[in-house]
Formats: sequence, structure tokens, C-alpha cells
Amino acid sequence: MTSAPPSYETVASTSTNGISDPPTQPKLCGPIDRTEVQQWSIDQVCTWARVAGIDDGLFVQHGIDGAWLLELDEMQLAELGIGLKSQRIQILTRIKKLTATTGTHSTQADAPKVVMHQPLTRETEQRPTPMVTASGADQPDGFISAYDIEGLWTCFLLPLPCCAIINKRATGVDELEYTGCCFVGPVPFCPLKEKRLRKGRGNSFYKSDDSANVESYLSDHAVCNQLSCSRRCLKLNYTARMSADDLQGLWYCCCPTGCWGVFSKIREEEDTLKYSGCCFCGPLPLCPFDGTRRRDPFTHGWVK
Repeated sequence: MTSAPPSYETVASTSTNGISDPPTQPKLCGPIDRTEVQQWSIDQVCTWARVAGIDDGLFVQHGIDGAWLLELDEMQLAELGIGLKSQRIQILTRIKKLTATTGTHSTQADAPKVVMHQPLTRETEQRPTPMVTASGADQPDGFISAYDIEGLWTCFLLPLPCCAIINKRATGVDELEYTGCCFVGPVPFCPLKEKRLRKGRGNSFYKSDDSANVESYLSDHAVCNQLSCSRRCLKLNYTARMSADDLQGLWYCCCPTGCWGVFSKIREEEDTLKYSGCCFCGPLPLCPFDGTRRRDPFTHGWVK
């Protein structure tokens, strides 16, 4: 049996002439037992979200019911497209207060119903397997999630004329994957690929195969590692779902070997893109190409 939706009380003010003004937005009453919340439907979660001041679009889009609501953590919210850390913390705080609210509990019989005049309809997505993060829910002040660090970074090693371009991607709140290339002056020197893990509960990340190699993040866009300094030049959100319409246009691609390409991306269907263009080696045309790519249903990648 599905549990009743959360209890609400309606706050109404009374004017001096004895006539009650229209009721204001419903206010959540508590406490609410976790087992009751776990039985909430998606619509009931959306009702709670609106009263709690949270946009219910997240819960509608991903089909989040009560059981999943209580399992959400910062990493999952980032994977669901909540890019700003402040928004993730706000949502997690509301969820934590949901089952910890104090006060007089009003019964369902006494509480007025919250009526949704237009029922919500959606195609729910498959629920991902809950993942436990090393940092846990109680994060220290100033905590920087790996998802906040994601993006394209430049690194300089002083006083040597060495630099690197690095793509940093989070694989968890406490894990980062680096891919890129090191340069000596303008000449590509060697490819770079490594994994880094959070050291303790701070904002330092060590190399997975060399614990003495530690990077200390001063912020989500600046980091130091002994003589090297890095700064993020482009923020990327790998968790945001982009439509084929968002990706249409003329694109340019280059690599350190001196090869590059110009190509167009045209939407064919909602999850299908048509590519066509030409590859070059220096100033010389190398070969034309075309093809179709479709969205990988489990990632945000597009597969040939």
C-alpha cells in the first residue's frame, strides 16, 4: 500500500473584519518517519519539493521516488545535472531536515490535502546504483568536490619552459581522472594520463601510483604541486545532458601532431547527429569524412 503524502498545514491570516485571507503556501509538518518517506511516489516527492522551495524538475525528469530521495548524495546530484555545489548542498540539507523536523505532528485526517490540478506524466529513467563516497555526508567547511574541479586546465612548471594541457574529469566526489599532453616550449613531449584520489578529508589529491605526488587545491580553479601551478581555463560539466539541437553547428578540431579538421554537426533525430567535413595535415587537405553518431544511453557520449 502506498503511504499517504506528507502532512501539511495551511497558514491563513485573519483580517480585522473577521474574514480570513487566502491561505499562503502550504507548510511542511513533521516529523516524518523514514519508512513513510520511502513509500512516497514520484508525485508525492514533487509535492514535497515544491513546498520545500526546490524545483521539482529534477525529480520529474529522473523519476525520483521516496526511496531514491533518501539515498541521494552529492555525487549522484552532480551526475543528475546539478552543476553548482551550492544547489547540491541546499537539496541535501532539505532532505536531511525532512526526517529530522521537530514539532507537533498533525495527522493526515486533520491536514488539508495538497491537490495537483494537472497530474504529472513522465517516462522514468532507470535508477543508478547508489554509490558511497569517501567524504560522506558530513563534509568539512571549504570542501571542494571533484565535480567542482572538472574542466580544461593549463599547468606551468617554473622556471623551466614546460607546460601541459589537462582535461580533468571526476569519477566520484573524491576521484579525478587526468588526460592531456605535456609540452617543452611549443613541442609536444609526452601524453599524460593518471588517476588522483583525495588525501584524507581535505582538498589535496595524490597520484594513485605515487602517494608522495600531491596536488593541493586552493580553490576549484587553482592548484599547486611543488614547483608547478595550474589554473582552470574552461569549466566543463560532464553530467549535463545536451541535446542534438545544442550541438549543431560548425566545429574545429586539432591535435599536437599538426593535424586538424573542420566539420559540421547536423541534428537528424533527438539522439542522432550527422557529421561531415575534412581532415588536414598542416595546410594540406588530407581526406573528407562523414558519418552518423548516436547517443550512448548510459553516458553523455556519442558513438559512431
